Amino acid sequence: MPPASSTSTATFAASPHPLGILEALWGFEGGAWLGYSPEFPAASDLTEKNFLDVVFICVGGSGPGAATFTRPTV
Repeated sequence: MPPASSTSTATFAASPHPLGILEALWGFEGGAWLGYSPEFPAASDLTEKNFLDVVFICVGGSGPGAATFTRPTV
């Protein structure tokens, strides 16, 4: 198993482009869903992710062009 990297969820939140399309990040840990909202980071309980953890990404917005997501280095 790879070592834990403990990458800040805020780092992942800055990855989708165009900026501002991220609505939420969700992760299933210990039998419960934990979430991160860029609008309310202090109230979020998903504070970090580790190498190979699964994250459900919710994006929104409208306009031309496709959204992109660049996985940050962990």
